[in-house]
Amino acid sequence: MSATALQFSQRKYAVVPDLLDRHQVASLYSYTLLLLRSFKWSGDEPLPNTPALYGEPRMEELLLELLPRIEDATALRLYPTYSYLRVYKQGDVLTWHFDRPACEISVTTTLGYKADGLWPLWIEGPLGVSSVEAEPGSAVLFRGNECRHWRDEFFGAYSVQLMLHYVDQNGPHAEWKFDKRTDLAIIRETA
Repeated sequence: MSATALQFSQRKYAVVPDLLDRHQVASLYSYTLLLLRSFKWSGDEPLPNTPALYGEPRMEELLLELLPRIEDATALRLYPTYSYLRVYKQGDVLTWHFDRPACEISVTTTLGYKADGLWPLWIEGPLGVSSVEAEPGSAVLFRGNECRHWRDEFFGAYSVQLMLHYVDQNGPHAEWKFDKRTDLAIIRETA
């Protein structure tokens, strides 16, 4: 078992350094800002005026591509469920919550930001409450539906966050594979 998987099993969260390399981060950050300018994004229930995208095809591909690394970091066999992009803006607060069943294993990574520093994620695990920060490209991996988590008010201009979600193939939420869709929202090339 890797050191990350051991920490994850004990604390129900861990930081995965350099989940994405700097070139991937730069490319995904630019791509997200382009998407933001290209069409109207919707918000969601906790933050209705904050841009969010469910199942964007390029992020869904990343959800699959990173699956082996997330399995190694958790020591679990996983099914991918869905990806989610959100561009937080000044004044946003992510109130404390537990994730839904499709987010049994949650991964959040900062793709970029315009702020004075990192914006911590607060996680309440079995060992208490921790403030967790990860540089762009590194990720916070946690049990989203077991650990209460939140973010305090954001004071920067924006923070681009990518969330990837998985479920344990042998766990109680395995039926949430692909978020109960028939497949992931990936654009498939035809020969």
